[in-house]
Amino acid sequence: MKPLLTLVLLFGLLLAAGVWFLAPRTTSAPVALPPSPTPAASEVAAALEGQAPLPQHAPAAPPTRPVSARPDPIVGPKATLEVLCVRASDHRAVAGLAVEVRGGSEDRRITDEYFPPVGDENGRITLEVPAQSGLRVALLRSLTSARAKPVPCAALAEGEHRLVELAIELPGDTHLSGQVTDARDGEVLVGVEVSSAGNSQHEYLATTGNDGRFEIADTSWAPTQLLLEKQGYVARRVRLEPEAKLAQAEHAFTLARGATLQGFLLDAQGEPVQMGSVRVWTGTGFEARSFCDAKGWYSMDGLAPGEEYQVDIERWRRRVVEADPLAPLEPGETRRLDLRLPAPMILAGIVLDEDQKPYAGLELALARVPKSGIACFDPSLEPEETVLTDFEGRFRFVSARAGEWAVGPTTSSRSPIPLVPSLVSLPQTGDQPLVLQVLRRARLQGRVVDAAGKPAGVVQLSVRLEGCRNAGWATTKADGSFDVPVRGPWAYLVKARSRSGAADSPEVEARAGGGETVLQLGGSSWLEVHLAGATREAWLAGASETASTPGTSFRVAFDESGKASLDLAPGSYRLLAHVGGSWSHPRTVKLEVGATTLVGELALEPTAFVDLDASAYSSNVHVVLALEGIQVGEYVLDPLKPRSFPAPPGAIAIAHGETRHTIVTTRSGEHARVVLVP
Repeated sequence: MKPLLTLVLLFGLLLAAGVWFLAPRTTSAPVALPPSPTPAASEVAAALEGQAPLPQHAPAAPPTRPVSARPDPIVGPKATLEVLCVRASDHRAVAGLAVEVRGGSEDRRITDEYFPPVGDENGRITLEVPAQSGLRVALLRSLTSARAKPVPCAALAEGEHRLVELAIELPGDTHLSGQVTDARDGEVLVGVEVSSAGNSQHEYLATTGNDGRFEIADTSWAPTQLLLEKQGYVARRVRLEPEAKLAQAEHAFTLARGATLQGFLLDAQGEPVQMGSVRVWTGTGFEARSFCDAKGWYSMDGLAPGEEYQVDIERWRRRVVEADPLAPLEPGETRRLDLRLPAPMILAGIVLDEDQKPYAGLELALARVPKSGIACFDPSLEPEETVLTDFEGRFRFVSARAGEWAVGPTTSSRSPIPLVPSLVSLPQTGDQPLVLQVLRRARLQGRVVDAAGKPAGVVQLSVRLEGCRNAGWATTKADGSFDVPVRGPWAYLVKARSRSGAADSPEVEARAGGGETVLQLGGSSWLEVHLAGATREAWLAGASETASTPGTSFRVAFDESGKASLDLAPGSYRLLAHVGGSWSHPRTVKLEVGATTLVGELALEPTAFVDLDASAYSSNVHVVLALEGIQVGEYVLDPLKPRSFPAPPGAIAIAHGETRHTIVTTRSGEHARVVLVP
């Protein structure tokens, strides 16, 4: 046992010795530091060691560049224009307003479009402008709610320094005041609501006080339209021109006492009419409407006295019955008018085809015959009721009342071609049902040929009935033939027109089953204009003077060779060309059938400018400029941004809004300012 123990102890000693021998050892000797470097030979090293300061770095100055990346727009002699923005009411400086300057023959913007100049704390703006050219300074309305009348500036001499003042009107600076009184006794009216009446949506502005007076913020150079309303009085619209507003410190208005009409609207059983209303109107354009309450009671006040009113009974705002006219009302009168809706009548019948068989699934319309009569059913018709025939071809209308009615297939069923309806007078004599005959297989057949008698290809056909307001349209096949379905054996007037609109055929009478109808297109003609110096931006515009094509207008661009050509119907035309900043005088040209007409040299004249201000509108307005019937420009104008447009010299007709037209005379190089009023 002892030898084994001895071996174990010996092995343990050897293991401990091996571990000690292999373990890492540490020393207490100090770590030797690297030797100190020798003095630096460079300025940088010396500066790092504190022996010499490092010279200051001076970066190269960047190249001078304008705020905008646009090149300098001024070429040639220059002058200095100083603009001072002052408050119109007290002549104090207004800071921080942006302006724009335009000038030159083309009314070119001189100031930067994206970085316009802005006034300093003293309201001053100093600009470098081209000399020897007329200028116009305006406030940028898109960046502020302030207003200022644009200021024209005569041409500056080279090197000249000129000061121009912009009279700024801030919101609330200018006011319009007035007093409203009774038209009969002159007493002041309290509680009259004053609203802006420039558009269909009225904006409330003020209410008259105990002295009948009101005051509203207003601009001094734009026309103002107001709507004055008070219960029991006739509403009144007034329009104040800028001259009238500046001439008077306070304006006087009068309102006339209105009349009141009220009563019950009931059906044939004495019950209130659901969604019923009463409408009264006059031949002068006055109109009023009142909806009935749950008991059928209606009431409308503010009716103009002294006029005869027409009375309509309505359901869902559609006329159902025309009541007897209303005798003239007296000022302040309250008249009772109870109305009774007659019981509806049933109109029943059957539809048969050319074989006397029932016509099932056909859509029929019932329409009231107006006083002027009815010649046909066309897509513009608004029927009172529509029904479908059943499998036996029978139909039943339940909304008819006493009077004259028209019944027939709707033009939207299968064919857009107008048709002649059947007329029915209610109440009918006897109980016989109405029998309508509608043809299934009726066709207008024929072909269209050109001026040489060859097939005209695909062209448009106009198909109408005598006395019908609207025509139906169809298209021929590739070989010029047509096969148009119609509903009855009536005589139609058919006319062909080429796709370019340059050639028409005479109108020819055609009947279903009447044989082949041949339509021959008239010959067209060519117009060519050569203009030296014309570019792709140049264009030729014109309008037809031919009686058969009134209102026809066109506009075509010149090609790279300065040539403009187009295919037109023979006749007389008025032409003018626009090249860069110049316009030609309108010229009359007569085109012959099959001939090419060359227009000689056109004399050009520098452009004029029309400055349009649509601030009286509340939303964007569509504007069309025309000279002697020739359209020379079409734009959409923002009311907050007065703009200048190039136009030919002459009497420019400006169409704006729905029906408004304004005439302004322009001269070459000059600006004609126009304020558009709704």
